[in-house]
Amino acid sequence: GGATTTAVNYTPITGGETTAVMSRVLTQVQTQIRALSLVGIASANVVIKWIPRAFDATTDPLPCIMITPAPMPEPMPQDLMNTDKVHYPVLISMIAAQNEDYDENVARNLLWRQKINREFRYRQLSGIPEIVHCLPMPKSQIDPNWFQKNVWHSSMIMAFVSREVRGN
Repeated sequence: GGATTTAVNYTPITGGETTAVMSRVLTQVQTQIRALSLVGIASANVVIKWIPRAFDATTDPLPCIMITPAPMPEPMPQDLMNTDKVHYPVLISMIAAQNEDYDENVARNLLWRQKINREFRYRQLSGIPEIVHCLPMPKSQIDPNWFQKNVWHSSMIMAFVSREVRGN
């Protein structure tokens, strides 16, 4: 057999958008996580917020997955002739009540994390053609500060990379 080549297809942003790329990314991440039908979490509890929080069971029912802009600078673009690589970092936080139990739901919660990671890492983002791939960024599997408050919290950052033209 001969050598095969794979063409990389992307649609650069050309300006004139009415919805921010980050907003579309957050919404698509929410859609894809909901479609995973993760055991033990209601689809309605996969939400977009500014920051992950779990203050009140009425307004923030647990367990939940919060999709937020990552609290970090956007990495600097890289020159690609007339387009730039732009990173849109998204923080995906999984939060559940721990009920003062040190081994409750370990298998379930780790499976949530694994499935979400597999859904996005190194892949294009469905429905957003200018996103060429997703770079996972290392993050701790559990946050001990939340755990001390009787809450299991695990998060990951996914940097969605687009190719964009300069200017509007």
